[in-house]
Amino acid sequence: MGIMLLIEPIAMVLTLLCVLKLSDKSHIGWPLGILAAAAYFIVFYEDKLYMQTGLQIIYIIQSIYGWIIWKKDGLLNLQITKAKNYHISRVFMVAIFSGIIGGHFLETYTDASFPYLDAISVSIALLANYLLAKRVVQSWYLWCIVNMILIYITGENELWWTMALYVILLLIAISTAIDWTNEVKRTEDGKKI
Repeated sequence: MGIMLLIEPIAMVLTLLCVLKLSDKSHIGWPLGILAAAAYFIVFYEDKLYMQTGLQIIYIIQSIYGWIIWKKDGLLNLQITKAKNYHISRVFMVAIFSGIIGGHFLETYTDASFPYLDAISVSIALLANYLLAKRVVQSWYLWCIVNMILIYITGENELWWTMALYVILLLIAISTAIDWTNEVKRTEDGKKI
């Protein structure tokens, strides 16, 4: 447990730096995300948050993808887009349904803490991170939902550093959602996907 006292705050700082850089549209956020996900893999595994543990592997893969895309496009071409609401609604419902199935699996076959909330937050986070890599403004609204769920889960598991991180990430997600939404409104050619 002693090493966990070091890993959790390190993971927290790396995640915070990652999100701050991504909210500022800097591709440097993606490699920071890789390091943060590696550290959180250990933290979540130790606390039996198995869906969050598996999510860290996917975050590493998604971060490599986002890093390549953002670096390839360059800062000047990082146009923020807005998806059509009915597209977001459909994929959001699929994420919720997938989370319920994953939660049932966790509840039935593991000793996971918060199986349904864990699985649902992972499903929404996967969607949010994919949309973030594509620079879709609604990604930040989905991150707000994920962060609220994770504030509760980490608080109940007494992961105080991580809970504080999710509170900060929620505030960043709210602020960035507003900023990116305003940017799309200012950009006449903000394309719909």
